[in-house]
Amino acid sequence: MVVGSSLAGDSYGNFSMQPNYPTITINNRDTLVAQAKADSAPARISLEVPANAKVYVDGAIRSGEGTTRHFHTPDLLRNQTYYYDVKAEAVIDGKTVIEEKKLLVRGGDALEESFPKLLVAAQKFLGADVAKK
Repeated sequence: MVVGSSLAGDSYGNFSMQPNYPTITINNRDTLVAQAKADSAPARISLEVPANAKVYVDGAIRSGEGTTRHFHTPDLLRNQTYYYDVKAEAVIDGKTVIEEKKLLVRGGDALEESFPKLLVAAQKFLGADVAKK
């Protein structure tokens, strides 16, 4: 066998003039994953709520304090619309006040939403200071 030659041969000394091209394997899955990453990004959602509010996203309570709560989604496709069911609740004058919204987002969005029903109730009963902490 000839080493380093473009001639391919067998152990009997038979050679042919076939070029020795490198084998290139294209992994379509990796290509699709790379393309999907370029076409997707997380969305950033900021929610304005009373300081004492509990915030739920798709039924799961979210941690956080203060009047602005932030939520980052997993990667979402930029050309597809998704929704999140968001609920905010606060105890005002001994009663639980609930406000719900369906938020529509796409990958890369920066969305700011407020819960005016809760904010107004908190400001009227608890005072502006409590609603702004």
